[in-house]
Amino acid sequence: MSWLKLGLFVSSALGNGISASNPNPNPPKEALEQVKRTTGDMVMGRFMGQTLAVVAVIPTLAEAAITVALKYPSSTSSRVLDFLGYDPSRCSTELSGTFLTGAALATLGGIGRCWCYRTLGQYFTFQLTLYRDHHLITSGPYAVVRHPSYTFVLMICTGIAVVHGAPGSWLRSAAAFAPLRYAIMLVCSSIILVSWKFMLQRLPLEDEYLRRHFGREWEAWASRVRYWLVPGII
Repeated sequence: MSWLKLGLFVSSALGNGISASNPNPNPPKEALEQVKRTTGDMVMGRFMGQTLAVVAVIPTLAEAAITVALKYPSSTSSRVLDFLGYDPSRCSTELSGTFLTGAALATLGGIGRCWCYRTLGQYFTFQLTLYRDHHLITSGPYAVVRHPSYTFVLMICTGIAVVHGAPGSWLRSAAAFAPLRYAIMLVCSSIILVSWKFMLQRLPLEDEYLRRHFGREWEAWASRVRYWLVPGII
């Protein structure tokens, strides 16, 4: 296991951590328009991000332990490798195309999510929220698609699954931890599917709130930026 590969594992996990972190505290109620909070808001806000964070951290810690154990061999290192089921014939230090694709998706997704945080500033909240003095933000990633933060979340979720499912990864190679592998695969797949369902329900709802609040300003923006998530596709 190379330090470079470990660094990419860590950057992928950090990208996920960024996506699960609320950049703004809960705003005071008197500053808000009343917006109905759906069950999807509560599930996504409280559970989904934290669950995916745990899923990303566990195999990343195992990869880190293997890297250190291989770089600094000792009796303790041997016990660590044995415990983690390290198999040199199956674990690989090579940076495969599959692994690099996953790491790029997760890392760029985290960077993109930060871009959304900075662009929206105080207006970025996990709960669907409209301030009484709300301004419509149409710059940065919001000049490309109307809901880029969701695009970056999907990139992160997919990237995490690809990184830890790539050939040569600990999670895929350690036979003793096959149940954990299947559990993580199930969780990642479920989160991606639930995220799609949630987003397809929430996107038109967000658009409707913004359209009612900003009127012609929103309509002009929507006529320029036609797509929700991916230009030319959706």
